[in-house]
Amino acid sequence: LIITMATLHASADNIPKNIEGFAPNGVPGIVQASVLVFYSYIGFDAVASIAEEVVEPEKTMPRGILGCIAIAASLYALVCISMTLMVPAADLDSDAPIAVAFESVGCS
Repeated sequence: LIITMATLHASADNIPKNIEGFAPNGVPGIVQASVLVFYSYIGFDAVASIAEEVVEPEKTMPRGILGCIAIAASLYALVCISMTLMVPAADLDSDAPIAVAFESVGCS
């Protein structure tokens, strides 16, 4: 929903001036953040509990975990891209970047 709403308020004029400062920590920063989001959402306890019930856990668990991390990283990157298409990355507040981005385009 956030990606869709941000894309509707995106402007192609923002691309050159917003690209600077995007992902200041690079791809490793995006992956680290997505791993943090993954484990805070799913929780290690749930992953450990599921490991008891799967067939061939040594094969399927790493695939599942890496797949979830890839999905989380992709969604994280899409949210970041859509936010910086709405407003310059420097104008986003570090405490509430999504709220500030939507308020700056009049969606509060």
